[in-house]
Amino acid sequence: MASLRAQFGLAPRLSGQLLWHSDQRCFSCSAALMRHQKAALLASCNAIASRSLSTENGAGRPRLRFAPSPTGNLHLGGLRTALLNHLYARSTGGSWVLRIEDTDQNRFVPGSIEALQDALQWAGLKWDEGPSKGGKFGPYIQSKRLETYRDWAQRLIDQGDAYYDFRPAADRSALAAGASVRRTVREKYTPPDEEQARDMMRDGKAYSIRLKFAPQSVEHHDLVFGKMTFPPDHDAEDPVLLKQDGCPTYHLASVIDDHLMQITHVFRGEEWLPSLPKHLVLYKALGLQPPQFAHLPLLMNEDGSKLSKRSGHASVDDYRKMGYEPEALVNFIALMGYNHHGEQRNGQEGEQHETDVMSMKDFIQSFDISRISQSRAVLNLPKLDFLNRHHLRARIEAKSTPAHQDLLDRLRGGLQEKYHLKPDEVTDAQLRSILHLISDRANTLPQIVEGAKVVFTLPDWSTSTAVKMRKSVPDDTYRTAVRLTIEALASRDDNVAACASAIASMLDDVGAQLLHNLSSDHIGEGGAAAAAGGTAPGKGKGTLMKPLRHALTGERAGPTVPDLVATLGKQASLERLRAALGHDGRLAA
Repeated sequence: MASLRAQFGLAPRLSGQLLWHSDQRCFSCSAALMRHQKAALLASCNAIASRSLSTENGAGRPRLRFAPSPTGNLHLGGLRTALLNHLYARSTGGSWVLRIEDTDQNRFVPGSIEALQDALQWAGLKWDEGPSKGGKFGPYIQSKRLETYRDWAQRLIDQGDAYYDFRPAADRSALAAGASVRRTVREKYTPPDEEQARDMMRDGKAYSIRLKFAPQSVEHHDLVFGKMTFPPDHDAEDPVLLKQDGCPTYHLASVIDDHLMQITHVFRGEEWLPSLPKHLVLYKALGLQPPQFAHLPLLMNEDGSKLSKRSGHASVDDYRKMGYEPEALVNFIALMGYNHHGEQRNGQEGEQHETDVMSMKDFIQSFDISRISQSRAVLNLPKLDFLNRHHLRARIEAKSTPAHQDLLDRLRGGLQEKYHLKPDEVTDAQLRSILHLISDRANTLPQIVEGAKVVFTLPDWSTSTAVKMRKSVPDDTYRTAVRLTIEALASRDDNVAACASAIASMLDDVGAQLLHNLSSDHIGEGGAAAAAGGTAPGKGKGTLMKPLRHALTGERAGPTVPDLVATLGKQASLERLRAALGHDGRLAA
């Protein structure tokens, strides 16, 4: 609610009503209802809407639509709208339609229709009717339905509710496209009569078709914002229905298509609220029953700015490229501006809770439209990382499933590209070992690929980190630790060397032997100091780990040594340990 106040500017509260203004336009909303009152009111509205569905819709099940414009990649806000359509349809036994609104050819981006469908499929959103699936209400691309819109526009002219406008279209492009912010002053214009219009058409004069829009108060009950009243707007121009290029505006096309496709519920962004009176008047002029509308608050950046394609990382494709799992992004988007707990929870919005980790099935089973917030939701990327770690772990643990195999295939592809591996160089078992080795320290699959350098890249003992780390270990302690580990590992069977628990047990023994050697031989001051603890449990192993981590990785932090040795395998581990000793010997020389 606060976000809409910022956009429209709030007048003082009058008798429990909120009065919103947008320049000269305003509307009032009974948003002061308590949470339980709002839920009861919306539930009642939903029940009424369900009883009033068209009998042409079979059993009276809801029909929804997601209608993006093909102007580029799918925006996160678009994904959220599509997701809420999907959740409502699936939770009520209804269906939803994918419809492409491409009548503004100036903004059309080639390939974006395919990209939109690909993004929805990646997210697990399966529409029931659409361009690639068909259906009895097609075609589902508006540029293929132009004659239908012209017929309906002509019907409005014939019944006296619209007129031809032969004025130049200059400076009206924003209004014709349905812009909700730009303001123009109503011009006095006397449209030509039927005979004059025919003469002007014969002369080739361009024209548009406008709806006669008399200033009037319009009331509406929104499924998200509740009861709304739009006062008369005496300055608003008559909305364009058909542009001079013969293409419809959003106003006409959406109303006609929603009617012909028997849409019962429309979920769309709050930016269309100022246009709602035009659409309701158009429905009335055509004698059609409007669907139930649910206007969704916008998604915002953390700095309070509107999330847009210009702000960076605003499209679904951006998050795919960053390696987020589809289940995690859907989980993240589903929680934005939606309280799935059904009650207020202690703590700040965006905090990380285990109960927030949910599947598509979970959201469908618990979906309740009354839980959609009236406030704008803020993007919280740390929460997305939190959710992705959980969903990534779920894929790792779901062995023998398509989701798990998909993860292995993507990991293999990432490793091949980064480390120039051959296609058959890494087995599925080795991939699982890498996942086990690194996933606890990674938020995304690309981070796992990056972390796998400890497996596929030999240590660089010349870095400042490695040099400093090496200097912190006495020479004799370092060399004895590595030598004893080489001897122990070389004597183990390959199968034993591939087991992390067996390696850990072996290193316990090596650590004890290291302490014994340091104690009995008094190897340097450092050795004596290390041996001062005697043979206390874990003491020897603690002394052993630092030299081995340096020898195997050259890094201070990373996977546990037993896990790393098991992943590398016996031969590769021995080669690294021997190379580390050789490097150390050359430095000493």
